[in-house]
Amino acid sequence: MKKNKETIYKLHRLYADKTVAEVASMLGLAESTVYAVENGLREPSAVTRAAYARHFPVNEKFIFFVESYHSQTYSI
Repeated sequence: MKKNKETIYKLHRLYADKTVAEVASMLGLAESTVYAVENGLREPSAVTRAAYARHFPVNEKFIFFVESYHSQTYSI
């Protein structure tokens, strides 16, 4: 995974306005696991990916959020 760029996992959490602790509790994971996945320090397992998919369904609003976030954060 790439470091120094928000992962889709972190963007899901930010979009949902949740803390790392809240997401960890929702998904049944340790906070350190959520942090590591969000920051590209650890590749999520298939189980972790499935948990995120169940709790953070992607919709058109989210896609616009990601595009807008990246254009504001990474513009030159």
